[in-house]
Amino acid sequence: MKNHIVSQMIIKRFASAINVFDVATGKIDLSKKPTKVFYKNDRLSDDIEKLIADKIEGPFANLLYGKLLAPGFVTLTREELYLLKRYLMMVSVRMYDEHEFCTMMKSFSANAKRYAEISPYKDDLAKLPRNDDLKLSDRSLYELALRIYCENKNPAFIEFDPRVTIEILAWARTVMDSYLAIWDAPDGMEFVLSDCSMVSEYEGSHQLTGGIDLSKLSYSMFRMLNSDVAEDKLFNLDTLSKIQVMYENFNVFNLSSKRCLVLINPFFKQYFGFKLKVGDDNYFSPQKPDVWPAIIQNQSIFKTPVNEYKVPGQYLDEDLFFYEARVLSPADVVYINSLIISMTKEIIGFNDPKAISDSVGFCVWQGASLRNGNFLMLEKKEDVLGFMKDIVYSPAWKLYMHCTAQTEGSKPKVPYISLFDEVVQNMLRDFRENKYIYWYLLEKEDLTRTNDNLAFLGSPDERMKLIRDTYKALWGKEYVRGSTNK
Repeated sequence: MKNHIVSQMIIKRFASAINVFDVATGKIDLSKKPTKVFYKNDRLSDDIEKLIADKIEGPFANLLYGKLLAPGFVTLTREELYLLKRYLMMVSVRMYDEHEFCTMMKSFSANAKRYAEISPYKDDLAKLPRNDDLKLSDRSLYELALRIYCENKNPAFIEFDPRVTIEILAWARTVMDSYLAIWDAPDGMEFVLSDCSMVSEYEGSHQLTGGIDLSKLSYSMFRMLNSDVAEDKLFNLDTLSKIQVMYENFNVFNLSSKRCLVLINPFFKQYFGFKLKVGDDNYFSPQKPDVWPAIIQNQSIFKTPVNEYKVPGQYLDEDLFFYEARVLSPADVVYINSLIISMTKEIIGFNDPKAISDSVGFCVWQGASLRNGNFLMLEKKEDVLGFMKDIVYSPAWKLYMHCTAQTEGSKPKVPYISLFDEVVQNMLRDFRENKYIYWYLLEKEDLTRTNDNLAFLGSPDERMKLIRDTYKALWGKEYVRGSTNK
């Protein structure tokens, strides 16, 4: 039986007959029917497939066609927002096969454990079983997660489901605690579609260190430990627990060739006047951070939605959330597409080759630059030849040639060299300039000395000296262990 890993309703919004590119073979198939692509045989049992169709995809299709693709502003009720998030939870599981998902769950287990230990609700979370306690097969655990996400109409009640484990709950919190944004491609540009349905941007520190997320963590921990305001401490403790399970800056989900849904890390709420209810009539607004962890620098596209509570202080299905679709710059579309293409497993789908030409070209250039260094800095003939060889032998080169054949020699809207430099500088900026990172690394000196992911900073003694010197430059004073830094 065919099980689609990307919903047919999404494929149809890209094109009535979609074009696909096979990453491994370089083969391009034009005008494929939505039923013929983005599927795997016998990945799901018949009853799980029916459950997804009845409880999630059918209702979500009505929401997609009725509201989510409307131009400009999109208004959702809380009930509709819950449905949308259940759909995203389902997608975040279904994009894996059972073995991939369980492997992901095992690596995610440590994050779920930290989330449970830090959460303000840790006493309740401590009562939940762990995946290993259930001793389920990969297929059974995979289907259990899908059942829990599909069957709970209100995702906030997942934690009370008697079947839930701490890992399945923590995975759901990644979606539940995020807030939603809608990003559109500008005229003449489109998004690509990947068989990896959830595509993420990580912090610069994550990419530099091979997986350590320091920016949001260090800032939140510093604020929690050094604030004199009880509400501020509580807010940052809650933020710390949430970023244990959503360490990404944001996750992108395609809706069409022109629009994507974005789940943004709750950390970013602080930049837009977020208010925390602390009593019947009192609200607390966290201090706006003086760091920016995202590689995309346009803060306006991260803006939180406006909401309207039908009864103040109560969560009702009829509450309203107002979203303004934000049109990305050409450079940001190219960057988002580069994330999508880089996380693709087997095939890329697209509508208009002219509208993705810049994105594919940048991905080819970026890959060669990461392997060889900045093209303009290459001096030796063999280095330049190596760079060009990596261009031509890139998996996406054939797709690029197909796209440029349709553009009739027009120049790229986004220069590849300058965009690559901008992305790299933005990735490095927070790690170089975020003073809280160096406070955190010095507070955790034992781990800083022994963590192999920090070996690029030198030997243990060399890295500690570098970190102390950087701390002094950023803070304007010597580091003293345990000092409040106020």
